[in-house]
Amino acid sequence: EKENAKLKAENERMKKAFVDAVKDKADERTKALVAEKQKAEAERDRALVQSCSLAVERDKAVWQLQEQKDGERQRISQAVSQATAEKDKTIRLLQSTLKASRHILNVLADMLYKASEVFRRAIDAIIHFGTEQHKSFFAPSEAADIKSVMQEYGETTEQQNMVGAWLCDYAERRQPVDGIKHRHTLKEVGDVADGKYDWKINSIQNNIRM
Repeated sequence: EKENAKLKAENERMKKAFVDAVKDKADERTKALVAEKQKAEAERDRALVQSCSLAVERDKAVWQLQEQKDGERQRISQAVSQATAEKDKTIRLLQSTLKASRHILNVLADMLYKASEVFRRAIDAIIHFGTEQHKSFFAPSEAADIKSVMQEYGETTEQQNMVGAWLCDYAERRQPVDGIKHRHTLKEVGDVADGKYDWKINSIQNNIRM
C-alpha cells in the first residue's frame, strides 16, 4: 500500500510536470504568435505610413507640376497679350504716321496743282487716262509731263515709281475711278517711271529742238 501511494504520488508529479510542460509550450507558442502578429502589424503600419507618404509625395509632385504648367500658361498668355498690345500700338502709330504723311502729301499736291502748270498737266493726264474707257497708253506729251514731275521729286527709278504712286493717289482723290482702271493707270504710270516711254518723250523733245 505504501508502494501504491508512492506510485500514485509519482504519477501525480509526472502528470503535473506534463501539464506544466504543455502549458509552458503553449505559453511559448502563444508568445511567438503574438510576436509574429505584432511584427506583421508593425510591417503593415510601416507599409501604410510609407504608402501614405508616397501618396503625399505623389500629390505634392502632381500639384507642383500643375502649378508649373499653370504658371507657364500664364506667362505665355501674358507674353502673347503684351506682344499683341505692342503690335497694336505699333500699327496705330504707323497708321497715324501714314495718315499724317498722306495729309501732308495731299496738301503739297493741292499747292502744286494750283501753282505748277506741269504738275497740273501731269495730274490731268492721269485723270484723263483713268476716266477714258478706251485709252490704253499715254500720249508722248502726257508721259513727258509725268516724267518731268517724277524727275523733279525722285532721283532713282524706285523713287520715281513712288512719286508716280503719289500722283495716282492724288488723281484718284480728285477724280475717283473703279479699282481695275486705277490699277491699270498705276501700272502705266509705273511704265513711265521705268523708262518705257523715254523714246517717245525723246522723240517729241528732239522735234521741239528742231
